Amino acid sequence: DEIAGAMTLSSDGDDEGASIRTKGRPFQISRSHGNFWFEARVKASSVADTNSGILVGLSDAMTLTATIPLTAAGALGDENLVGFLRAEGDGDQLDCVYKADGVTAVTVQADAAPTALTAATYFKVGMFYNADTYVLTYYINGVAVATKTIPSAAGTDFPNDVRLGLFLAILNATGTGPGNVTIDKWRAAQLAA
Repeated sequence: DEIAGAMTLSSDGDDEGASIRTKGRPFQISRSHGNFWFEARVKASSVADTNSGILVGLSDAMTLTATIPLTAAGALGDENLVGFLRAEGDGDQLDCVYKADGVTAVTVQADAAPTALTAATYFKVGMFYNADTYVLTYYINGVAVATKTIPSAAGTDFPNDVRLGLFLAILNATGTGPGNVTIDKWRAAQLAA
């Protein structure tokens, strides 16, 4: 029902989730690869605390389940990913996050949104990796909100040694009615090294 189309993800009970990802993983954020751009536009049906967790960004070839990429506690699952988390306990804010499989998740910037999120209102998230400076910059609604210098060595807490593709996930919190998330745009591009 939206001009140019949109997709809404939701589930019908406590601790249940829904997610989508691209089959292909053509991107890699590492010192041996070129500039990278990502953006997505999403909205949540509710910004109330303890309604649902939302995660959007890039991941490896994870198998999507009720607790991957978001766990039942609303934390990041043990996967390779980088992106933006709307934590279930902080419904009107976004955190800039990343995680490597087997390594503790990192919050680059908590409560990073320049202004509080509003229910049923689109917000835009984006990332730009500058291959000359090795810096990944996170953006929310066009404002640079956090940076991360990509390490030179593989096997660190940043998933710089795996290829990534686009994904979106929502997970309902315990004891709440289902929420939903709508996406009407995502795109990414990377220059050859």
